[in-house]
Amino acid sequence: MRFLNHLLHILYTSSLSTIILVMLLSLLLFATLSTVYPKFVRRVSLSLYIFSVCAILLVTNIGRTSINIYQFSFIPFVRLNFTNESFRMYVMNAFLFFPYGLFLPYALPERVKHPIRITIFSALFFSLIIETIQLIFRLGTCETDDVIMNTLGATIGSLSYILSNWLRKRKEKRKVENT
Repeated sequence: MRFLNHLLHILYTSSLSTIILVMLLSLLLFATLSTVYPKFVRRVSLSLYIFSVCAILLVTNIGRTSINIYQFSFIPFVRLNFTNESFRMYVMNAFLFFPYGLFLPYALPERVKHPIRITIFSALFFSLIIETIQLIFRLGTCETDDVIMNTLGATIGSLSYILSNWLRKRKEKRKVENT
């Protein structure tokens, strides 16, 4: 638990350019690994997905103390004022769910149709559950923004799966052309 807290602290105190670079490199790396070692990536993805869900729960609900008032904001992007801290809050909410979207499409069985849709809608649902828990138990501010940015983060993460499929088809096409 301490390791996870320490890792999350390092990530959340990193610069936004570092966070965006980590996301981009993760997308490319995972798509490439999936093309070269598809069975390995499928096996590892479930564990990484479960780890990301635990990290999300840790950051959003576990360990937080209840406050005396209900805090909620149902109007999207009401706090967006284009300051560094405001922008950082939105990027970090997307970053929080990025691994969810990165790993879930690979963790799903191959026979599942539309893994990207499943990933996006499950991220939306999971984020709604988290925000509802925060509202009911007064564990922070329940915000529409968080749901939107969490879902966007999972969507960005799932781009790796799309890139992987594109790379795989390209590789197969080259193989056919060379024979």
